[in-house]
Amino acid sequence: MKNIAIGLLASIFLVACQGSKPDKKVKDHAVPIETITVESVSINNEIIISGSIEGTRTVKVGFMVPGKINNITARVGQPINKGSLIATLDQTDYSLNKKLAEVQKHEAEDEYNRSKILFNKGSLSESDFAKIGFAYKKTVLQEKIQEKSLNDSKIFSPISGIVLDRATEIGEIISAGSPLFTIADLSTVNVFSRIPENDIRGIHIGQHVNVQVEAIQKAFTGNIIEIGALADAASRSFLLKIAVKNPGLAIRPGMIAQINIPSTVNREIVMVPVECIIHDQGNSNFVYVVDKKANKSFKRTVALGKIVDNQVEIISGLNSGDLLVTAGHNKLSDGTAIIVKQ
Repeated sequence: MKNIAIGLLASIFLVACQGSKPDKKVKDHAVPIETITVESVSINNEIIISGSIEGTRTVKVGFMVPGKINNITARVGQPINKGSLIATLDQTDYSLNKKLAEVQKHEAEDEYNRSKILFNKGSLSESDFAKIGFAYKKTVLQEKIQEKSLNDSKIFSPISGIVLDRATEIGEIISAGSPLFTIADLSTVNVFSRIPENDIRGIHIGQHVNVQVEAIQKAFTGNIIEIGALADAASRSFLLKIAVKNPGLAIRPGMIAQINIPSTVNREIVMVPVECIIHDQGNSNFVYVVDKKANKSFKRTVALGKIVDNQVEIISGLNSGDLLVTAGHNKLSDGTAIIVKQ
């Protein structure tokens, strides 16, 4: 009986020793790591949209009379002052018509003066004198019409700006009213964009915004001068018009601008160190988080936002309070046992 008891105790001791070995093995193979607790931060909810640039005032000009172009002084891209000559037509016909009108006016004027003397003497009836007077007035008006046609055979710039487009050449015969040149005032440009309805709150006329023009690698300060009153039915967005001063005329119509609008509404975001982010072969981004109860690390896929300094925004995949692995993650896999360094 004594021998049976001794054997039973030996068996229990052996089982106990064997049961302790796995715990020591797990501890020996646990990966040491460092962690931080994920916290959300409050930031200004900056709105970023894009827009197209146009001149503050853009005009298309052409001749008010038909004819053959014989001179063009304006070149595309050339700065031009208000009142500067742009182009002229062949003025031969208009000049002759004006001279003919002048002769006819002088002739009618002489007739009127002689008739006036006769009318005053009573040798000419009132009705006949009136007809001669009306004929004279017609010649005066006809001369003014021909003078205007002669003046209209030249185009002068109605504004100071830049010649954006030219749609004719010397020698071309054009009709009256055809738009031939486009001129834009670029001392101030307008940026047209659309802002989503969810972001319209807090936007107001006169608000300063940052406007970046990638084409010329420059940033400018603009002012919101118009906010649409009606949302677009398809995009549910509102028109936004921003005025930007253009010193040196470096900004040109048609360029694309990025508009950064500070918002008065803050939002909570999660920011983590960039070095915590791991990229897999499928171009997915993930991190490792710690399960305190199991003392294991687990892979968590995340969506990234903007990078500020050495921090990256986590749009989805992490929450405040998560324990994030910051060092030692290169030795981890999904479900790896870990030891958190103190």
